[in-house]
Amino acid sequence: MAILIAILLVAVLLWLTLRRLSPAFATRFALWREQREVEQSKRDAIRGVDDLLAFQQLLYERGKPQLEPIAREALDQIGFKSTSREIIPGPNFEIDGRTTFGSSPGILEIKGSKKQIVLDELSVFIPKVLADFDAKGYRSKGILVGNGLCDARPKDRLGEKVFSSHTLQAVKAHSIALVNSVDLYCIVCGVLSGQIKTQDLEHMREKILHTNGFVSLLEYCKGLPFTDS
Repeated sequence: MAILIAILLVAVLLWLTLRRLSPAFATRFALWREQREVEQSKRDAIRGVDDLLAFQQLLYERGKPQLEPIAREALDQIGFKSTSREIIPGPNFEIDGRTTFGSSPGILEIKGSKKQIVLDELSVFIPKVLADFDAKGYRSKGILVGNGLCDARPKDRLGEKVFSSHTLQAVKAHSIALVNSVDLYCIVCGVLSGQIKTQDLEHMREKILHTNGFVSLLEYCKGLPFTDS
């Protein structure tokens, strides 16, 4: 209580002092504060550019050490609250992480390739989803993030074309959603720029968690990188 009273007294004294300041000093103080705000804005802009540069790994990386953590960070931008890779007890299957926020939990598989993401990549993920169900006693949504055709221009590989036709067909029989990492990059750009709002993020999360098959996110990407005609 004594500390609170002391803080209030200091605040009152500061206010009284500022009221007695000369107009010239008050003007200098306002200019100083404006300069600090400009400098902070510049730092925020630089930080935003650095973030976007890091997320560009979603476009070109195919190795797990690079692609896996940045894909989880991108999903976190949507609000999934992901966790790191872990081993499912019993069969000792390794998963690339989990999502912990939304109407159901999720299991992650993150793949990159110079070619399309083919059926073999999906086939190794299906047993992991089933084994996790057996180990946990509840079903988690499988989410496969694919950076297929990673040597092609990003604007030429939006949508489902990074997955093979066999993968797109087979996944419909399983509780697994397919997400294109280029689409995911566009979403991150929208989030960091403020163009995509909180309610849109909730819709995206639930769309991913309730889709068995490819999940198109392009409806949220209008005006964002690679989506202009």
